[in-house]
Amino acid sequence: MSEGGWEYNRQINTGGDNATGNGADIGTFDIAEDGGNHRMEVVANGTTARFYLDGVLGTELPFPFTQNLVFEYGVYVRASNDTATVVYDNARIERLQARGTYTIDNGATVSSVELTSRPDTIVLRTSALNPSTSYTLTANGVVDLLGNSIAVNSTIAIDQRLAVPIEVGTSVNGFQDDFTGASRDSRWVPRGPGGDVYNQAGGVLRVTTSAGDPNHLLFEDNSYDKNTQEVLARVRVINAGTGDNVRGGIASSVESNSQGFDLEFRDEGALGRHTEFLDDGRSWGPEFKFNWTEGTWYWMRLKVAPNTDAGAPDLFNKIWKADGTEPEPDDWQATWDRSGRTGFAGIAATSNSGQMEMEVDYFLLKAAGLPSVNVALSAFTAPPPDVRVTVARVGATGLHITWNPAGGHLYRATNLTGAGDWTDTGDTDGAFDDTIGATGNRFYMVRP
Repeated sequence: MSEGGWEYNRQINTGGDNATGNGADIGTFDIAEDGGNHRMEVVANGTTARFYLDGVLGTELPFPFTQNLVFEYGVYVRASNDTATVVYDNARIERLQARGTYTIDNGATVSSVELTSRPDTIVLRTSALNPSTSYTLTANGVVDLLGNSIAVNSTIAIDQRLAVPIEVGTSVNGFQDDFTGASRDSRWVPRGPGGDVYNQAGGVLRVTTSAGDPNHLLFEDNSYDKNTQEVLARVRVINAGTGDNVRGGIASSVESNSQGFDLEFRDEGALGRHTEFLDDGRSWGPEFKFNWTEGTWYWMRLKVAPNTDAGAPDLFNKIWKADGTEPEPDDWQATWDRSGRTGFAGIAATSNSGQMEMEVDYFLLKAAGLPSVNVALSAFTAPPPDVRVTVARVGATGLHITWNPAGGHLYRATNLTGAGDWTDTGDTDGAFDDTIGATGNRFYMVRP
């Protein structure tokens, strides 16, 4: 903590070092500049160092060291006659005593053993596992945090189930949509000056660039609570630029003027790619450094739970990869003490023609007043195998499209600018012949 807020300095003799002077600000921690008591945590895993405050991750920095680490805590001043007082309580250092050695039966191999941000958790990188084969992991040389060694040749069956959000298989008061219908649910209503830039086809909701600010697609049903809401969505960015108007994500408590609370993909400022809270028309909120990439599916979760406690957060968010391999993070990655909105939940589009196109293939809203629904795994299945699509010219006007592996539906479009772009050709056998004029565009995609 400094006069400029919560900051860090780093020197590892590489780009981005700031060994002395003003530190780099950790914006996520700004809500804790209250002079109160806070729990600080630094986790070094051999690759990065993570900084937590009260369980919230503020930033993660490259820190590729595993040997001769020294942890130091204290209070420092920079000028003569400056004073500072800090009280430490329950300070401790924990470390993973041993990574151990691991083997897998039935022809599988372990290629690496990696530390994580948790001192009691490691990640094993393995060869490809066949979903129809049962595997057993054997571990040796593992020591727990208290110095106890596990039994020699300890074994456990490997669970190959997909890593999915915590609600899967449970019943909640909510609404879920996997966008597989021929048209949008009538309760989805576009709001904002950009109009209807939300095209449902091929099992996804495609969100294209929109004018004006702010823009939302809202689930408008007066039966549910307009204050306390939680939104979970599976989203990927298809095409994005940079700058302040480049944004998109999920929303909650959006009012009739299309202003509410948003969790947005962003690419601007010192952080580059990250996620960020937005209170539309009022203020940007805490940022979370997250290097998202185009074409990758992510789970985004936004919770709004207003309270009357000064300094206590009302907004919470997290984001993680949605390919079935990465479990949901235990902790919220960013929080914000922010209230004063009442309204509907939904999808947030970009502003003022900022370049941002997204796809959403699952949306879950949890709120009091909605009927009980079973959060079903069928709504978001395992990711399909990589599909290779080939387009070959046949004569002056012919096209021959093939995709491997076969299966799934081939969709085509002549543009990607508005609703109704994609049309199902009905072909699922891996080959399709089409015609096109001398000018114009034709787009193809394969979906389940």
